[in-house]
Amino acid sequence: MRVLKKIFACVLSLALAIGATACADTRYMMTVDGQKIPAGIYLYFALNVYTDAVNTIQGSDPGFDPKDKADVQAAVFDGKTLEDYVTDESVDATLNYIASMREWERLGLSLDKETEESMEDYVDAFWAEFDTNLEKNGISKSSVAEIVKIMYYNQEIFDAYYGEGGSKNITEDDLKKFYTDNNARVKYIPFYYLSAGGDTLIGDAQKEVKDMAAEYLQEVKDGTDIDAVRSEYQSVSESQSISYSQSSVAQSEADAATATDPATGELIGTSATSSTTTATTPVETSVATTLQGETTTTLEGQTVTSTSTVAGATTTTTTTSTTTTTAKYANEIIFTRVTTATPETVDIEIQGGVTTTTTEPNYSPNKAVHDAIFAQTDYNAPFTVDASDATYLIVRYDINERMTEDDLWSETAVDDIRVNAYQQEFLDMMEDIYKTYNVQRNDSSFARYVPWKFEIDQTL
Repeated sequence: MRVLKKIFACVLSLALAIGATACADTRYMMTVDGQKIPAGIYLYFALNVYTDAVNTIQGSDPGFDPKDKADVQAAVFDGKTLEDYVTDESVDATLNYIASMREWERLGLSLDKETEESMEDYVDAFWAEFDTNLEKNGISKSSVAEIVKIMYYNQEIFDAYYGEGGSKNITEDDLKKFYTDNNARVKYIPFYYLSAGGDTLIGDAQKEVKDMAAEYLQEVKDGTDIDAVRSEYQSVSESQSISYSQSSVAQSEADAATATDPATGELIGTSATSSTTTATTPVETSVATTLQGETTTTLEGQTVTSTSTVAGATTTTTTTSTTTTTAKYANEIIFTRVTTATPETVDIEIQGGVTTTTTEPNYSPNKAVHDAIFAQTDYNAPFTVDASDATYLIVRYDINERMTEDDLWSETAVDDIRVNAYQQEFLDMMEDIYKTYNVQRNDSSFARYVPWKFEIDQTL
């Protein structure tokens, strides 16, 4: 299975089940252009939607009980009642499923023997592990097979439109432009504003770190390779610690404590009482400057390179090839542009209390570095960025040099880049298709399969 989960966002939720009694009129949830849609397809999506919403709600209100009718009916999620939210999202997902099945037939697509065997193996393995739990809740193996099948079908439908030779006529040049516009090849060294004890340095102590970064920047500008600077910095941090007097740090704290906001006139920084510490006898404080090593791991086919630091910063790539890092490209990181323009905001209301949960874009190691990297159009031109946690010494290189079949432009990588570039357009196209359907809901089924009857594993 190559990139199926990216195309069709349906993760088989193993911890979910629904208890229900038999009812002849509730064997289908809706009709689509006269075609009855089995309840099991809808319920699969409803369970997943409900679980995701519950996890978000319980993050704000741990006392929320997803099996308590009163709690569920009182809850508002993303501007809707929780019941309506689950219903609307699940109906859309079900219609997307129907659109995919119909497109599959309209396009006359088929799976090769190897893919069919892979799909069957996937279903068998899943069923062997969870058959008891599924059967006791009225979910058959054939229902599981239908859900898995559509994941495979969507890959083929996507390829029919956006794949090599597809009807959308996407060229390799189109893919390369998308990749180079949204990825940057970088080496960087962070100089953290931290003491050996983990305290944040301010004032003169922080300035010394910035001055050190400026000196190393000049070395790189003068022709020293950044990896040589990295080694030198590593050696310095291991052989001798940089010391700041406690009185210097305390004076900086005092300065910060007495600073005022020009707009409000209020004190900013630490408490004004900290100014009394300026008379403290100087005590040597070591500053942690050790660079931690970089590691490369593979997650679901994705190469993820991270720089482990005491601040926990990580950088990930969307390059999905399992590229082997050679000495030539050691310490390089592929940064992917964050394109989320508006953070997702969900309003949650539980019994009158409103909480707004915002999912911020994930900038690694931080937004200042991210923005500076993609603003830098000159290759091999070192520069520094002062962020809240560190000064970063950065060099951006021409990513085209690594876009070869044995590196960043492997067949697997190109497949994933194609999905990253066109998956939203594909999903929008499928939505345009199912929005034209004549849908009639079975009110008896929707009245029966209400969210508070879902049984959700308490470990969620």
